[in-house]
Amino acid sequence: MIILLAVSSCSGNGDGGQVVFELMGDVHIHGPVHTAELYDNVTLLTNVTGERVHLVSVSLASPVRFVRFVGATAFDSRRLRGFPVASLGDLPVECPKKYIPAPVSSVVVRPHQFSPWFVVVTIRIMRPGRYVLPGLRIDYTTPSGSGWQYYGTNTTLTVSNPPLPGPRAESAFQACRS
Repeated sequence: MIILLAVSSCSGNGDGGQVVFELMGDVHIHGPVHTAELYDNVTLLTNVTGERVHLVSVSLASPVRFVRFVGATAFDSRRLRGFPVASLGDLPVECPKKYIPAPVSSVVVRPHQFSPWFVVVTIRIMRPGRYVLPGLRIDYTTPSGSGWQYYGTNTTLTVSNPPLPGPRAESAFQACRS
């Protein structure tokens, strides 16, 4: 199983909204995944504004045929002693003592700060093929109002059949032991 580093990037909003999170790097991800497996995209957050930013939700910016958005959760890097790379598997289920999820809406990023919290967006791809994943839509509020920001993922996945056997992906199992 290959573990892929997923560092997200951002650009201006289609609606002219304020960009609140910094470009974390422009990394192009390519990698294999099997149908019906969970794929986790790790998103790091750095607030570039002078206001605190409260996350409301994180989702895929646009639908992609055969890609199912499973959900978005937040994790505290201080508990994990670092940031994981992208992974395959359901980490809160497979590593319940290590990966304790929090709602995305519980994350507040202080002004001009890198957040110790990171967001994991989980998807499942239902058919084999090559998929270019859309960016993320991050909805937020600040003391001066609410808005949303497009956050690019630069991720291309090659999906094949069948799903790998067993209840857990190897990368998730390794994450529990580290």
